[in-house]
Amino acid sequence: VRAHHMYRAQVDESAWRRGIPGQREHLLGGEDRGVGQRLLFAEAEVAAHECADDLRGRVPEVDSIVSIECEVPEGEAAIICEPWDRKRSPASRNDAKYSLPYCLARRLLGRTLDVDDFAGGPVDADAIRLAARITWRPMQDSGFPARFPARLRARLADGREVVVEVAQVDG
Repeated sequence: VRAHHMYRAQVDESAWRRGIPGQREHLLGGEDRGVGQRLLFAEAEVAAHECADDLRGRVPEVDSIVSIECEVPEGEAAIICEPWDRKRSPASRNDAKYSLPYCLARRLLGRTLDVDDFAGGPVDADAIRLAARITWRPMQDSGFPARFPARLRARLADGREVVVEVAQVDG
């Protein structure tokens, strides 16, 4: 199974972490589904999550980020990058769940990306402000859809450039 572009296997993490009877075992068990492959929900991750977490660990504070350039496999861009102006400033939480810059910004801000974060209510204004500093370009030779890579290049206020990359994710 492949994880939705910004959810971890489209599962409300808080629900399975709370141990809802049966659901935790079902999602984390990786049981055989009759097609000869295990479902790896426990290992499912999104490349952009991994990059954002790595970047956050290497940047003193989010305010020090001047800009972030995301390299996106061409097959994913139509869903998470286009049209870019709307992706940078989604009008609703439903639009936000298909927005690379919004979801990346929330992750960089240390916020969750659970199902509840995209159900009703206003969009995250801090994430919108940070998303304004994010751009994207096509990732050449990504191997998509056989691989799900990601690469982020952040320019910091002190002049440093931090590059983080994930070649492939589990799940």
